[in-house]
Amino acid sequence: MIHLLDSTLENVELGFDEDQSQIQRKFNNINQTMEESFEKSYKPGQSFADDSYSNFLDKDDDSSNDHRADARKSLKDPEEQKKLRSMKCWPATLFFTTYQWRDLKRRKCHFSLAFCSVFFIVVSTLVVTTVIDKGPYIFLELAQDSFGEIDAIITPGVSESKQSFLSYTAVENRIKDLPEMQYRVSPRKVLQAVSAYGNNTNQESGLTSQLKVDGLTLYLIDTLKERSIELGKNYDYQPLQQGECIIHQNLATNFLGGIGIEQKITLQVDIQNLYNALIDFFNVPRTAKQQLKKPTLYTQTNLTCIIKNLSSASHGKFEEETSLRSVIMEISPFNSLLSSNLPKEIMTQKDGAEFAHFLAGTQSYDFSDQLVMTMPEPRITVYEQASYDDIQKSVLTQVNNFIDDFGFHAVTALTPVLGEMQKYNLAILFFNLIFRIVIMIFIVISVMLIYSLLMIGIETKTMETGIMRMVGVSKRGLVQMIFVQSFMFVVPALIFGVALSFPALALCFIFVFTEKLEGAFAPIPSTYSIILAVSVGLLIPLFSSILPVIKVLGQNLNDAINYQRSRVKSTYVEILKANQVNIVPYLIFGCIATLYGFGVYYLLPLALLSFNLGLILQVFFFILLGYLFGLILFAINAQRMVENMLLFLTLFWEAPAMKALINNNLKSHTQKNKLTSTVFSMALGFLIFLMVQYRLLRQQNSVQRIDRYGSYPYIITPSPMYNLDYMKIEQALRANNDSIESHTWMAFEAARQPINPVDRVNLLDVSQVQDHVMRLYAIQPNAFEVLSKELQVVSYQASGLGYGESLYSARGSQSIILGTYFKALLDTDPSEGALDYFKLKLLRTKQSLLYRVRPTVLFDQVSVFKMGSKEPGSTTSSQYHVLSSLPIMAKYLSVRSVKDLAMERVILKMKDTATLDQSEKVVRDILAALPSDTTENLKVKKDKAQLFASVDRTISLLFTVLIMITMFLCFFQLSTSMSANLYEQTKEIGVLLSLGFTRMRIVMLYSYESFILVMASSMLGVLVGTIAAFTMVLQFTQFNDMPTNFYFPWQQLIGIFVASIVCALLSTIGPTRSIVKHKIASILRM
Repeated sequence: MIHLLDSTLENVELGFDEDQSQIQRKFNNINQTMEESFEKSYKPGQSFADDSYSNFLDKDDDSSNDHRADARKSLKDPEEQKKLRSMKCWPATLFFTTYQWRDLKRRKCHFSLAFCSVFFIVVSTLVVTTVIDKGPYIFLELAQDSFGEIDAIITPGVSESKQSFLSYTAVENRIKDLPEMQYRVSPRKVLQAVSAYGNNTNQESGLTSQLKVDGLTLYLIDTLKERSIELGKNYDYQPLQQGECIIHQNLATNFLGGIGIEQKITLQVDIQNLYNALIDFFNVPRTAKQQLKKPTLYTQTNLTCIIKNLSSASHGKFEEETSLRSVIMEISPFNSLLSSNLPKEIMTQKDGAEFAHFLAGTQSYDFSDQLVMTMPEPRITVYEQASYDDIQKSVLTQVNNFIDDFGFHAVTALTPVLGEMQKYNLAILFFNLIFRIVIMIFIVISVMLIYSLLMIGIETKTMETGIMRMVGVSKRGLVQMIFVQSFMFVVPALIFGVALSFPALALCFIFVFTEKLEGAFAPIPSTYSIILAVSVGLLIPLFSSILPVIKVLGQNLNDAINYQRSRVKSTYVEILKANQVNIVPYLIFGCIATLYGFGVYYLLPLALLSFNLGLILQVFFFILLGYLFGLILFAINAQRMVENMLLFLTLFWEAPAMKALINNNLKSHTQKNKLTSTVFSMALGFLIFLMVQYRLLRQQNSVQRIDRYGSYPYIITPSPMYNLDYMKIEQALRANNDSIESHTWMAFEAARQPINPVDRVNLLDVSQVQDHVMRLYAIQPNAFEVLSKELQVVSYQASGLGYGESLYSARGSQSIILGTYFKALLDTDPSEGALDYFKLKLLRTKQSLLYRVRPTVLFDQVSVFKMGSKEPGSTTSSQYHVLSSLPIMAKYLSVRSVKDLAMERVILKMKDTATLDQSEKVVRDILAALPSDTTENLKVKKDKAQLFASVDRTISLLFTVLIMITMFLCFFQLSTSMSANLYEQTKEIGVLLSLGFTRMRIVMLYSYESFILVMASSMLGVLVGTIAAFTMVLQFTQFNDMPTNFYFPWQQLIGIFVASIVCALLSTIGPTRSIVKHKIASILRM
């Protein structure tokens, strides 16, 4: 049967070089050819690929009928009928496969385009989805920059607990009993307030001097164990031997006179608690008279070590700030080193030598100060989850399970990285929201592209399909043929796409994330991406075949085999019968709209009431999709109007006849071009939207940091106990005048001053009915010149002086600065001539003072200080601030001088030309000028511009990859559409050539059409993306109550427009030239 149909179709196969008489002769001889073929190939009992042929065979001679009757008698048995039906499927499938394979060899260009399209879609889906899954890693890098790669720190419990150390030996034995839990911990000892002495030789004089630095931190680590748990992935140093150490390059250069490798330093450590625990163990078998006495409270131990390496970074093992003043030693030989360097207070005792021997035999692991913990391998998978809540649940579950399994009752678990990740909670959610839209774009574009390929493949073979229907191929056979056609290019593309995704992922991980190809960054597609790619590669072609199948089945046979008329139709007439209206689409749309409305109406209040930020963003995501869907519908309906406008504006030099031809082409190709314009509008609109969204997130993060700190560097002390020494810091700042533009001081609030503090500060109205608790701070005149002016929004100003300077004028001695919120609350408006003063009440236990003050500046918004136009929160940290000058605060507190006020923070503003190294040097000089007990407690906030620049680079590369992928997909869609348009109009092209049109003018005609189509779609896409992005900017401004500037990606947009024009020309010039190079007669017969 396969041979029969194959030979028949070979006989009726049409070629471009055949004339009309040959074609007509083939049609006249079809019946005769079929009868002869059946008589030669038919045998009794033979099964056929399609039931339609049995009707055809009923017209044969009587002998054939007898044979068929004999054959059918045996099919009355249901088993035989079932067997026959199963036999029909395979020959038909083999026939259609052979037919499509021959068609593939004839139409290599169409197959190549389809193969490349699906191949590119599969590769893009695998790569983009897998890379997006690693997106939260960007925020993990930001968190790890401050706290290292330590997921949890287990320390001994609170002060009432008698437990001072943790035994890692017991932990290690227990871990062996619980291999399924994958606990990864390592012991550490952390000794603070360490002093270091180094000998420095003057190269000119040759004299040796001793240098000392205080406030260091000594870390005792197990290098191999921490490497096995992936703590400090860039820490490449080998394990240290007894008496060896590693110090930071900053410490060696700036504090120890440039001391180098293989030189010795002496560390002075205070390990009173360790001595007490060791002596308690030593004294257990001894009587009271034989017990070793514990050393006094301030006994110091001197340890000499040789510097083996100079570290230049924290390598993810420590906090970035503490690593600058850190010394690293190995924990395992520490007790042995300690036994040979015991203080005289112990060694001079009778049993001192015996204790030293006992100490050398103990395990340092049994006296660990903390256990550092990382998540199970691969660690990054914990932080790849879509929301902070999921990340928090995974980390805390692992930590709590560890504590439960090991029976720790009096321990404290710290999760520094998790705490830092919480700051990026909103950013993580929006990042996942944005790139979920990216994946949806790929799916939609994939459906449209594959649908377009199948539809064009069907429309360009209408005559062949009509002939197949004439010779008896049933509807089921046609459906089977279309599915076979789909899988002919889908299956190879899927296989090659999966194979290429491995090296593509390797390149992305190396150049985008700059990571080694191991662990979580092994170049293997994620499970979700594989499922999605297989769905895109296999299921989407099946679903995309539905409409082409419907079109084939509904095609008129006469129109299908009519080769004399052009297939281009610019006018359509549709007749609708009331009793045959298909209501299924309306029902489906109604159900979708109902579910959508119910989801928004029910889930949005639920999310708001439960404070579920993840659910809120999910609802916003679907609202956003509906919004974008409406904008895209607007773009589709406005396409023709924009095309007419561009035709008039951009081709003004062309002859009216040429413009008329272009306009007619655009009209006649409206249906086919609708898919192309939709793909371009959707792709470009989403790209603009995503780029603006990312810039918006980046800007919001920067604004939030500026709102919190005002400027960088920013140094704050937590308590007046660690007062910032004004004179010493000013001396360090004067030494760096070349890089500092300005700086300002801010005193502790009045309730926390060490001298004569107040209990509370209240702000009252004139009648003293309204009473509000405030926090009174004192500032310098230049405070608001140092702070970022981007967030300074003023609603009222009493004088033309600077905001801070106005407090130091004659009027300012009676004035304060506060937020606009209290203007209406206290029923006064200085700008309208109303009562322009308040009352400030300073409450103390013995005596309370009441002052009448006037507002000199009212802020709607300002950084650092809590002042604004909205109501503050209910917590103490949310209480609004009120500002005065330093002399006025000294007066309020009854202190003798401004110098007696304790300074809480100093804020610096670096020059625009200052480098990151100069900023780091200023911070180092300030810390070096202060005593060690102060520097240990200071909080230093630095500008993370360099780190965020790295994040920007990563995200920009991701967007560059997305733009390239999207433009490739758009190019395939445009090439498919324009090729179909050209081959449908071959007769019109032949007529134009016969009328005198040159071949170049034909190429220009279709190039103009492609250009107008692409430019109109691109403009509407940009409009859709801009409107959606601007709406999101407004939403962000309402959420954060901070100014948000609208960013438009001009550079990327210009690149996209240039790429679109190139795609338009490439997709048209080649196919047009391949047609016009033939003779006119051959073109008319195409």
